[in-house]
Amino acid sequence: MPGLLLTLACFSGFILAVHYAFKVKLAYSPVVSISFIGIVLYLCALSGYLKQGAQVLLFAGGVLALYFGNHIRKQSVQEKSSVKNFFALFAALSMIAFVLTLNMAFTVIDDYVYWGIISKYLYLYDHLPITGNPLDTRILAYTPGTALIHYFFYVLPGKYSVDISYFAQALILISALCVVSDTQNIKKTISSIGCLILLMTIFAGSVFTKLQVDYLLSVFSFAIFWIYYTEEDLNLKLLILFAPVCFLFLIKEIGFVLGLFILVMMLGDVLMDRGVKNRMRPVGMILMTGLGLLLLKKMWASHIAAMGFAQFHTAIDRESVQKAVLIFTDQTAQKAVLIFVTDIFLGSADRLNLPYVFWYAVIGFLGYRIFKHVKTPNTSRFFLFSAMVLFAFLLYLFLLYCMQIIIFGLGSSSDQTLGFSRYLNIVFSPIVFIAVLVFFQQLVFSRWQISPRICIASVVVVLVLLGASRVEVYLNREKLDIHVQKVSGQIAGKIEKGVHSIGVITNKTDNLANLQFLFYLLPNKVDYLPDVFETRADLMAYVAQHDYIICYRPRNQIFEWLKPFLKEQHTDLPDVTVLRVHADMPQSGSDLLLERISF
Repeated sequence: MPGLLLTLACFSGFILAVHYAFKVKLAYSPVVSISFIGIVLYLCALSGYLKQGAQVLLFAGGVLALYFGNHIRKQSVQEKSSVKNFFALFAALSMIAFVLTLNMAFTVIDDYVYWGIISKYLYLYDHLPITGNPLDTRILAYTPGTALIHYFFYVLPGKYSVDISYFAQALILISALCVVSDTQNIKKTISSIGCLILLMTIFAGSVFTKLQVDYLLSVFSFAIFWIYYTEEDLNLKLLILFAPVCFLFLIKEIGFVLGLFILVMMLGDVLMDRGVKNRMRPVGMILMTGLGLLLLKKMWASHIAAMGFAQFHTAIDRESVQKAVLIFTDQTAQKAVLIFVTDIFLGSADRLNLPYVFWYAVIGFLGYRIFKHVKTPNTSRFFLFSAMVLFAFLLYLFLLYCMQIIIFGLGSSSDQTLGFSRYLNIVFSPIVFIAVLVFFQQLVFSRWQISPRICIASVVVVLVLLGASRVEVYLNREKLDIHVQKVSGQIAGKIEKGVHSIGVITNKTDNLANLQFLFYLLPNKVDYLPDVFETRADLMAYVAQHDYIICYRPRNQIFEWLKPFLKEQHTDLPDVTVLRVHADMPQSGSDLLLERISF
C-alpha cells in the first residue's frame, strides 16, 4: 500500500507538470501523462534499460510533485480550489479501483496467455522477452504497452502481484475517464463519469476488473476525440494528443491502424475547417504524430524480427484487397459482403444483445437534437467533427471487412464473422460515448440544475454496477483456475531453489492447466505443450529434457509408462504428481530415475 501511494504521488507530479508547463486543462493531463510514461518505458525497454527508466521516471515524478506542490501555494484561491477538486476526484476513483482490484484473480485464459504473464515476466527479468524465453510464442509479437504500466507500479512496492496489475490497468482507464471532468462543476463531473462508466459497462462488461485491452482502445479513442472536440486551441490539442495517439499502438497492434485513422480524421478536419487561417503548423504536427506512430511500429517490428518471434498476419496487401472488393464478379466476396453488412446492422452490439441499428438510431436522434438546439459556433464545429469521425469510421469498416474476408475467410471457410463486435466497438463505442456525453453536457446539464439527489443516485448506481462486476469475477472463476493456483504454490515450495526446467503432462481436457502452470511457476521454464505422446519412448525422451515433471490429471497410460522409472515403487499415484528427474545427461530413457515429491 505505501508503495502504491508513492507511485500515485509520482504520477501526480507528471499530471501537474503537464498542466502547468503546457497550460493544459487538468482534465486532460492524466491521459497525456500515462501515455508519456508508457512511451518512455517502451523506449527504455527496447534499449535494455527498463528498470533504470522506471526508476528515473519515478524520481522525476516525485521531484515534479514536490516542485509543483509548492508552486500551487502561490496560485490564486480559485486555482487552488480547482486543483483540490480534481485530485479529490482522482483519489476517489483510485480508491474505488483499489477496492475493486484487491485480491484480484484471473478469470479467463487470455489473462494467463497474453496479458498477465508479460507483466510477471517483466518484473522477474526487468527486460522484454528475449530469444529462448519460456513463454507461449503466440504472445511475443504483442506490443507490451499495458504491461509496461503494470511494471511501473511494481517498482516501489518491490513485488509482483495480480492486484497491482489490475490496479495499474484501472489507472490507465481512470486517466482516460478524467477528460470529461470539470473542476468548476463537480456535480456535472460526477454525472458525466457515471454516465461514461455505465456506457462502457454496457459495451465492454467489467472494465475495472479485466486485463483484455480492447476496451482501453475504445476509451482512449474517446479521450482523444473528446480532447480534440473540446479544446479550443488547435495547436495545443494537437501537441498534447501526440502521446495518446502513439500510445494506442503500444496498447495493442491494431491501435496502429486506429491511430492512423484518427490522424486522417484530424487532417480532414483541419483542411476543411474554414476557421483555421494558417494550416501549415497543424498539418505539420499531425504528420509528426503520424511519423512518431510509424517509428514506434518500426522499432517493434525490428525488435521481434531480431528476437525471431513470429509477426502478425500480413496477408492484407493490394492484391488481396482488390480480390476482396470484386463483389460483382466473385461469389465469395458477394457472400462475405452480405454477411458483413447484416452484422453491421443486426449484429449484437453490446452485452445487452442490442443490435447495431438500435445504437445508430440513438446516435441519429442525439445528433439531431444537438444540431437543432446547440448554439453556433458549436453547431458547425460539432457537425464538421462528426463528419470527419464518420469518414474515419467508414475507412475502419472497410479494413475490418478486408480482415474478415482475407484473414478469417469470411464467405469461404467461414459463414460468420469472427470477433466482429469486439473489433468494431473499438471505434464504434467511442462514437456512442461522444454523442451521449455531448447531448447531456450541452443540452441537459447546461439547462437543468443537477440536484444533490441526482448526483448521489448516479454515484450509487455506478458503485452497485462496479460491485456487481467484482461479484461476476468470483462467479466466473473456474475450479480449474483455483486448483492450479493452489497446486502451483505447493509445488513452488517443494522444488529446489533456482530456475528449473519443468515439463507438464495433462489430459487433453485440461490443456489450459499447462498455460496456468507456466504463469504461476515463473521464473521456472515450464513447457506448456499438451500431451502428444504415442509411445513410452516418446514420453521418456520428453521427461529426459526436464528437471521436474508435473503430471496433472494425465491419462492412465502415462502413469503406467512412468512407474518402472520411479525411485520408490508406488501402487497408485495421485492425480497431481510431481517427479524430480535424476539423470546425468541421459542418452536414453533407461538412464532415468524419477523421485516423487510429496506435498
